[in-house]
Amino acid sequence: MRKLVSYHRDENDRFAPLVYFVGRVKYLSTATIEEFLGKHSFQDLACGGQSDRFAQTLLMKREAFSHEEEIRLLANVTGVDCAKRIDPINEDLFRLPIDPNALIDEVLVDPRLTEVQTHYMIAEVRRCGYMGVVKQSELYRFTPRPIRFY
Repeated sequence: MRKLVSYHRDENDRFAPLVYFVGRVKYLSTATIEEFLGKHSFQDLACGGQSDRFAQTLLMKREAFSHEEEIRLLANVTGVDCAKRIDPINEDLFRLPIDPNALIDEVLVDPRLTEVQTHYMIAEVRRCGYMGVVKQSELYRFTPRPIRFY
């Protein structure tokens, strides 16, 4: 997460904390989320401060998704800078240039893929310019051991 924070933060831009937020998602019970939403209005969260209170609401998910261990990068970009970053094919996507070699330590490909699919995925990752470690996850790989009868 530190890599992601430092990668997009311009130390010379005193407004940088108002533009990018990086945070680990908090997995909460439905009751806790509902309680939070019941106590706060949009105005409470969006007005004053550095918009970090509003950003924190975008870092909440239900406990059912805790296996994801998600980190989110939130961008508060408006005007011309925003318009030039919107993907021309899919307007729901916001393009943010990154150097994958500066941010990613390792890429693990789905362990359920066939050998051909795995080679294809690794080639796609390489095509994106990533030069680090790329391999198939060994999550489901094991060597069966005989069980003694007695």
